[in-house]
Amino acid sequence: MSTQLRWGHSLTIRQQYALATVEQEIARVIDNERVPLDNLPPGLGGGLRELPDIAPSNDIQEALEKLSLERIQCPSTPPKVAIVGAGVAGLFLGMMLDYLNDHIPEFNVGYEIFEANDPSRVGGRLFTYNFKPDPPQNPQGPHDYYDVGGMRFPQNPIMQRVFELFDWLEMPMGPLKKDTDNGSLVPYSMTNPTEEDQNEPFRYNDKTRWGSYVNIAATAEGNDAFGFNKDHRDPPIPSAVLTMSPSKVVDDAIEDLRQALKEDAEKGGRRGWKLLMKFDQYTTRAWMATNQQKSPDTTTPDPTRPPFNTSTINFLETMNGGTDWYDQAFSETVLESLDFDYDKSTKWWCIMGGAQQLPMLMEKRLRTKPIYSSPVSALRTTLKFKQPKKLTLAMEVSLRGDPPSKRRVYDGVFNTTTLGCLRRIDTTRCFVPNNTKMALRMLAYGESCKVGIKFSSAWWRQTMPGGQRIEKGGLGHSDLHIRTLVYPSYNVLDDPSKPAVLLVSYTWQQDAERIGALISPASPAGEDELKALLLRELARLHTTTRDDEAQLFATISASYLDHYAHDWSHDATTAGAFAFFRAQQFSTLWPKVVQPAGNLVLIGEASSPHHAWVVGAIESAVAGLYAWLYSRMDIPGAREAVWLIDGTKPCPRDAKQKHKHPPFLGLPSYLPKKHARWLGWISALRAERAAQRE
Repeated sequence: MSTQLRWGHSLTIRQQYALATVEQEIARVIDNERVPLDNLPPGLGGGLRELPDIAPSNDIQEALEKLSLERIQCPSTPPKVAIVGAGVAGLFLGMMLDYLNDHIPEFNVGYEIFEANDPSRVGGRLFTYNFKPDPPQNPQGPHDYYDVGGMRFPQNPIMQRVFELFDWLEMPMGPLKKDTDNGSLVPYSMTNPTEEDQNEPFRYNDKTRWGSYVNIAATAEGNDAFGFNKDHRDPPIPSAVLTMSPSKVVDDAIEDLRQALKEDAEKGGRRGWKLLMKFDQYTTRAWMATNQQKSPDTTTPDPTRPPFNTSTINFLETMNGGTDWYDQAFSETVLESLDFDYDKSTKWWCIMGGAQQLPMLMEKRLRTKPIYSSPVSALRTTLKFKQPKKLTLAMEVSLRGDPPSKRRVYDGVFNTTTLGCLRRIDTTRCFVPNNTKMALRMLAYGESCKVGIKFSSAWWRQTMPGGQRIEKGGLGHSDLHIRTLVYPSYNVLDDPSKPAVLLVSYTWQQDAERIGALISPASPAGEDELKALLLRELARLHTTTRDDEAQLFATISASYLDHYAHDWSHDATTAGAFAFFRAQQFSTLWPKVVQPAGNLVLIGEASSPHHAWVVGAIESAVAGLYAWLYSRMDIPGAREAVWLIDGTKPCPRDAKQKHKHPPFLGLPSYLPKKHARWLGWISALRAERAAQRE
């Protein structure tokens, strides 16, 4: 399957899925809106037709004259938009407008970015916590930080635009060195490899074993190294399942559907698509409990294929994700497996100094800096006029604490916040369609917590009781409260006797809810119970005997200097960690979010099929700005900007950037020019309809 991600090339399965759901939504809107209107493009007629380079327009001055909306006289200044949120999507949109302003003479669209947090939190969910030294008790370490949010970047075709952004920002990539500068990309180790295998701790059902899961299981009786089948009253997990890598069990279980989708992509069929639509109603857990596979070639059932009993499903979820992870839509599980179906040569990277270095570098490039500590409280559609008195729909933005006389009027608003935060902003006068309002309320977000501890030495990189140690990064795996532990890749060259930071707990879903109950908004203050739990479970994860546990616990406790914990669901500026779509939500609700509501455009990772990834945030900014500009051809230079973004007009050569490809150009592969233009045109149509109904 080709994975080229430039327009005009083949798409990944997830991108085709997203494209199909968007096309279905466009068709639905067209069918519902079929009333006589000047220049209305022809109906689908079996396929979505191309729209012209200049968007169809309709003179609705008569309807606007009848509106009861307040009219605001504005000076003859260039167009300006408001961007709500200085996360990656908002910063990227600002950089993109700067680029278009520089390269299109007629185009001059200003912007203001409103961020609820202070400057220390630029980047939104790319948040790096830096521990503050307090010598002599808490001396400065070589790398006193950990990533509370996003932390790793796979270099594969899906992430191409992110790596173009790294290149644009002149962030060098290379091997880790002791003097590597902050902002550089260095290799991220997904495992702690050894000469023959990998050596990481696994602790389940109060048993710790070191190695790789497959090798641990191979040496155990019945391949049950952790006693999952100890209670004979429960249905047993088949030995054939226990001997395999849990992630491979899941991939093999969905292989028939994966192959059908691949055949669709390669041969143009529809079998895989129809199967995926059939199964979209299932959670991953429900699908695994039913026999959804094609009939086997033999009469002997394969115990590694569904239907799985409850014990097997619980085992797979425990080993592969957080508790309740399989509440995720089954379609999401399938698409995710295909998204990252690359060979073992795929390289992973992290950013020296923390992932927040990326938004900090983006902010430095902005011509207009964000306005911090400025939470938006309300967005309203209004009317503005210049001389002569031609009315246009505009947007008014209110900040918390604004006096009634304060007016901020913009030609458009791009909201980058999470959907939960957007719902706390008053949008009752924004012409948001009712089905979009429902999507904002219902689309699910995942819970996640992280806890980092600063120790006086990197004890995990030194020989521990029992003779084990970590050398190159990787993970610790467990069913403890801490669940997943992440050994940093960026400090493996540091002197292990120096202070070092360890990501001691990374949790999702119900596991995050439970450990989150011990996390204080003023972390680390008020977290004595959390601290005691973390230190005890760290000792248990890394040792196999009680004596070794007691010895390591004493070492860890004496080495503790400081910690910081963060619960993303209880962060008022996020209200969730990442989009985590449940059954039916991707196919039925997500298309409502990606469609602009007049001059209000929703961008951010939830507005992309690649939710939970930085690439989703930045590609949503490209798609959102493009659709809005296509609906606003009254803005000088909008036509040329649309052409430049979608490739109709060639990319200008920029001597300053040499051979670099601008990350702002090229529509996301899941949203070709035809579809993006339809979204923009429908946005304008809906604004007109709303104005006529007022």
